[in-house]
Amino acid sequence: MESTVVVLNPAAGRGRGAKLLPRVREAFARTGAAAVHVTERRGDEARLVGEALQSGATTIVAVGGDGTWGRCASAVLNAGAGDAVRLAFLTGGTGDEIG
Repeated sequence: MESTVVVLNPAAGRGRGAKLLPRVREAFARTGAAAVHVTERRGDEARLVGEALQSGATTIVAVGGDGTWGRCASAVLNAGAGDAVRLAFLTGGTGDEIG
C-alpha cells in the first residue's frame, strides 16, 4: 500500500515555508494520500523521516530549501531505505524565491 509523508520546514526561505503550509496541507488533503509533518528545529527532519519510514511510508516529500532537502535525503540514505522509498522535493527555500 502506498503511503506519503510530507516533511515541511516552516523556517525555510525566511518564513516562506510557513506561508506555504496551508496550501501544502490543502493540496495533499485533497489526495487523501499524505500526512504533513512540520519541523520545529533544525535536525527534526531525521526524526520525522525515520518515523515515516518505520510506519511504512513509500514516498517522502521534503518541502523547504537545500538544507531541508539534504537532511531528508540523508535520513533516507542513513536508514538504508534508498531503494525502498521515493523522495520528492518541493521548493520553499530562500534561493527559490521569485521576484
